[in-house]
Amino acid sequence: MTRAPQNSSSGLQALVAPVGRLSGDGQLRELIKERHAHSSPSDAGIWYLPEAWSEGVFGVAGREAVVVQDPSVASWLQLRFGVAPQPLSLEPEWLNRNASGLPPAAAPAALD
Repeated sequence: MTRAPQNSSSGLQALVAPVGRLSGDGQLRELIKERHAHSSPSDAGIWYLPEAWSEGVFGVAGREAVVVQDPSVASWLQLRFGVAPQPLSLEPEWLNRNASGLPPAAAPAALD
């Protein structure tokens, strides 16, 4: 795992939550897929950090994160997931190389 370079003027915001809170129902995956479909992944302005990367960046185990450039997307994600965004100083180029994947697919719903 490469060390994430810090950038104090990146304007990025991160929402960090216990694993599954952001990705558990598949909505975050769909949002990222939609944004990637309308622009290249490097221009979409949204990145998912799975637990391994999130621990390296934030220093806390058992967390996943989504990083966004657009403040309105951060606000929507806060309303949707109940997680407050926090400023993040990272290089977008590092995120493009290391965090351009999708969250895991949601587990199938149980049918009763």
